[in-house]
Parts: sequence; structure tokens; C-alpha cells
Amino acid sequence: TQKLDAALANMIGGYGEKAPGLAVIVYKDGREVYRNMMGNRFLSPRNKNWNLPMTSESRFRVASISQIFTATGYLQLAEEGKINLDEDVSRYLGFTLRNPNYPHKIITSRMLLSHTSSIRDYPTAYVPFKSNVRSFFTSSDCWTKNKAPGSYFSYSNLNFILLATIAEKVSGQRFDKYITKNVLKPLD
Repeated sequence: TQKLDAALANMIGGYGEKAPGLAVIVYKDGREVYRNMMGNRFLSPRNKNWNLPMTSESRFRVASISQIFTATGYLQLAEEGKINLDEDVSRYLGFTLRNPNYPHKIITSRMLLSHTSSIRDYPTAYVPFKSNVRSFFTSSDCWTKNKAPGSYFSYSNLNFILLATIAEKVSGQRFDKYITKNVLKPLD
């Protein structure tokens, strides 16, 4: 544990590549074998007295961590043979999904999962509330202009909105209910 403590402490710094704080709990064979909270859960550049330490009660925004659960549920559907990772996702979506700059290049689930679809988080990282997935992706400027689907990595949350939409269609369940039943509940 001393080596792990030292390695984690080396990650703390608050700026640049360092994290302001972290919380680590390790389980082995169903029981907790390590617990450590380090650094701060809140940093104030204006007043160091406002800095709050990380505790076991600190809460974290899930943000991109939810992509792990989306991918897990999605890959379960692939394992069941309901999704082919290398097939055109248009088949599952019910509309043609294409980068208008590369209209003949299909976009696959594998591209969405690996952030190589040529979709970017612009003008927004989400589908606006009063929009729908089809209209957003056929009218939005969320496409790269100089890189074809499958040719390079560009992190984009929008990929996972499409994956969740496909998971709903393929499973016949609302996405949150599908993930709860098939990923979260089995993890307890």
C-alpha cells in the first residue's frame, strides 16, 4: 500500500496533468482491501481557505465515466448477436448517418465506440432538448471536414448519444432501464 499511496500522491497537483483530488477504493473477492482519499474536492484560485479536502463522502460528476457503462451495455448486445460492430449503424438507427463531406463512407459501431466516426462535439456535445437524433445529425455542423470516418481519433460525446439510441432500438427498452437491468444491477 505504501507504493500505491506514493503513486497516487504523485498524481495530485490541481493543475496541468495533475488531478486536484482523488478517491480510490479497491475491492478484492468482494471485500474492501484499500481506501484512500487525497487532495481537494474543491479548489479556489482566489481564496485558499475555500479549498475543501477530498473525503469518503465527496461526490463526483459522472460525466464521461458513463461511456464505460454505455459501451458495456452496447457490447453485451453485440455479444448476443443483435449488433454487428462493423456494420453501417444506419441500419440500426433507421436513417442514413453520413458525414456529408464523405457521403459514401459508412460509420460503424466500432467507429462510434473508438471516437473515430468523424463526429465532433460542435456546436454542442449533446442533442438539444427540442431536437431529435435524426434531425440533429442530418442538419448539424458536427462533422469534420478534412478527415474521413475511421481515419483518426477525435473525442466526441455525441458518439455515445448515437450508441445509446441504437441500444434502445435494438433492446426495445429505454436506455436507462436497459443499462440498470443489464449492467448496473449485475454489478450490484
